[in-house]
Amino acid sequence: PRLCMCMAGSKPGLPLGWPAGVNFIASSHWTQRIPENLRREYGPAKGSKPAAAARQTGVRITPISDPKHPACGQCGLFAARDIPPLAHIINYVGVVTTDADCSTTSDYTLRLVDGLSVDAEKFGNEARFINDYRGTGAAGPNACFRETRLPYSNELAMSVFALKGGIKKGQEILVSYGKGFWKNRAQEESEEAQFDDEMNGADE
Repeated sequence: PRLCMCMAGSKPGLPLGWPAGVNFIASSHWTQRIPENLRREYGPAKGSKPAAAARQTGVRITPISDPKHPACGQCGLFAARDIPPLAHIINYVGVVTTDADCSTTSDYTLRLVDGLSVDAEKFGNEARFINDYRGTGAAGPNACFRETRLPYSNELAMSVFALKGGIKKGQEILVSYGKGFWKNRAQEESEEAQFDDEMNGADE
């Protein structure tokens, strides 16, 4: 899984454990190099204002001390309260770029759509601390990524939702990802389909 550095303290207005050198933001920054046709279809609506940066109250960045955890000595994102099944947890935000301009060394890059990716290496929120479930002792992920449209800007975003089992307070929020996950979206599409099936089942 991605290794997420965190700090013991934090500055006012920043989440506890927020790392130095990373800018805390609530909305993604869309670079000027994004072609106009992609910006019109997927970017923020003209005149919309970005969300004010604010700490998420339902999650917390927590150092991992379990020596068996792949991210031991780093940090993960944990539930600060019970999260109901299928509930929205947080949006994954960062710098939205074209695939051509996307960093080839960042471990925080997530594909939005063909041609666009969001990178939370230097700008992001608490979602950048979410780890992969593999090697943690968990039987599987308890959360997944899903495309959404943000209500305040109508821009396309990738959001994190709890799976059907929900997440208990104190549990680590875990997804399924990897280099292949970020690049070809195959696993992500499977999880989105699973989420849709669960949502349909919840409505029955």
